[in-house]
Amino acid sequence: MSQERFALQLLKSSTSGTFYQKMTERRFSEALRYFSLLILFVTLVLSVRFTFDIVKGLSQFEAWSQENLPEITILKGKVSVNVSQPWQKEEEGIVMIIDTTGKTAEIGETYSRGVLLTQNRLFVKKNPYEIQGYDLSKVESFHLNAETIRRWRKVGQWCLPPLFSLILFVYFWTGKFLQVLVFSGVSVLTNWIAKRGLSYRTLLTVGIYAMTLPFLLASGAVLWGLQVRLLDLVCFSMYAALLVTVILHCYPKMEEMPGEF
Repeated sequence: MSQERFALQLLKSSTSGTFYQKMTERRFSEALRYFSLLILFVTLVLSVRFTFDIVKGLSQFEAWSQENLPEITILKGKVSVNVSQPWQKEEEGIVMIIDTTGKTAEIGETYSRGVLLTQNRLFVKKNPYEIQGYDLSKVESFHLNAETIRRWRKVGQWCLPPLFSLILFVYFWTGKFLQVLVFSGVSVLTNWIAKRGLSYRTLLTVGIYAMTLPFLLASGAVLWGLQVRLLDLVCFSMYAALLVTVILHCYPKMEEMPGEF
């Protein structure tokens, strides 16, 4: 499928009812190629957007560590630092506390998020109601300072973006195909009530193309950082409505039998 062909299908699947009238003539393998290209397209666009955030975030963290981060060493499960304790630093509502003396046992209610490092444990407060603790007693050797962060940044700015893209592609491909399968129940019911006689293969093909518009809208909101209330519910509802509408526009070929796959 050429790039122009993909772009044409992308446009028609979101704007043309006639496109769905001829859906029974389209091979399922072609729909899968389109689906994979659509996922790849969205993944690349979002990856470019978030690569800048990743690189910027790593650079900012490196700069912060050079000015603020003490030297932390874990040797045979015991933490030691080169600053007087308890040491505390707050940035944008997130507090970081280091206290190996045992005087600080928890992150106070004043902070909704934060990190507490004790002599042999690490506590991460994700929100006022969720705190996770990690046992450090089995850590043989670990060293963290500004130089460590600098090395991580140099490696991470090249390794994290492609890794992020791969994870995002797999996540989208798997999640959206499962969505097509789950919502095929709506297609099957509509097909039966409307007596369209479409095969299940055709219904899945319809499901793939009908998924385009809500997927692009949801991805656009993420791309531009828009906080849309109940976005997932809106997109799922739109997808279900599109499935019903486009199946009513489909007409089976004479040789197509209900239930054929």
